[in-house]
Amino acid sequence: MRPPRDDFSAVPRSGPPRTLRRVFPQPGCLRAPGRRGRRADCLGGLLHREQSPGENGGGGLCVHGGRWRDVHGHAPGRGAASACRSLAGRLRAARAVGVTLGQSFLVAAAIWALAALPTMAAGLAGWDPVGRLGHLGSGRRLNARWAWFLFELPALVTFPAIYLASGNLHVLGNLAVVLWLAHYGHRTLVWPWLVPKRDATVPLSLCASSIGFNLVNGGLLGWFMGFATDYPDQWLTDPRFVAGFLLFVGGATLNVWADYRLRYLRKTNAGRVMPAGGPFNVVCCPNLAGEIVEWVGFALLTWSLPGLAFALWTIANLVPRALWRRNWYREKFEGFPKERAALFPGVL
Repeated sequence: MRPPRDDFSAVPRSGPPRTLRRVFPQPGCLRAPGRRGRRADCLGGLLHREQSPGENGGGGLCVHGGRWRDVHGHAPGRGAASACRSLAGRLRAARAVGVTLGQSFLVAAAIWALAALPTMAAGLAGWDPVGRLGHLGSGRRLNARWAWFLFELPALVTFPAIYLASGNLHVLGNLAVVLWLAHYGHRTLVWPWLVPKRDATVPLSLCASSIGFNLVNGGLLGWFMGFATDYPDQWLTDPRFVAGFLLFVGGATLNVWADYRLRYLRKTNAGRVMPAGGPFNVVCCPNLAGEIVEWVGFALLTWSLPGLAFALWTIANLVPRALWRRNWYREKFEGFPKERAALFPGVL
């Protein structure tokens, strides 16, 4: 008799191809798209469902202690064993790929988070490509309204697109996308056409770097929510989620209110005026403080490394700007309270 081939043809119909499924071996492992309601698949760890002797003819195979055995506890025949060894080799290779992808993702997210620290140090030292510190940059320039729209557009699209393309939709991911779209929908489609002067311009280099930032930031968040983690069903009642959600909503509300308050003051006054009223009587930049609180809340409610990285980048960009603005107010307005905080009373 010719020996069976070293492939799935030698395995009984009720064997591993029908009974194996893939699940997470460890947190942070990249998972393959899965249907809603099922535990997400992952390139890597393997679990099996043992078949009872009477199920599908009782010819199924399973793994115990690293050995393939049939459902009666006996070692399979030579042909089946050869096929199982081949299958096991392929699965080990898949596991190695999954672990490598998961580790690479975590390393990339960690590097991205740490990169915010030198950016903040540079900002505190006086470097600011946005122009708040008086360094507007050189080279070609774009209309400020179109530039703002162009560099916010990747943020609006990237995170939701990658998450939805993963096919692994879940309640927290859906909610995170809704919050994200609420913020960036306003920031991309509404705000650019309201604030900058019609003839204002920004450096092309600033627009390009902002596009790159938003692509990386949105891409990491989309991959994490779509592929890299599982959230338990009770996560929406977890204190971290509840606190993060409240911080996000409160910070977003403060950010939008303060932005529109500043817009109103600019529109109704010919020259520069010292902002006053509400939170402006307590801190210099409630709009920037609100945005920091907003994204710290997002990091909490997602409990994710990319979310933490985004919060750090927000702090790195906005803290130097707030400190510069407070110094500017002190220089331009004699009656400005010198003890007024830049962002948070008693902190900064």
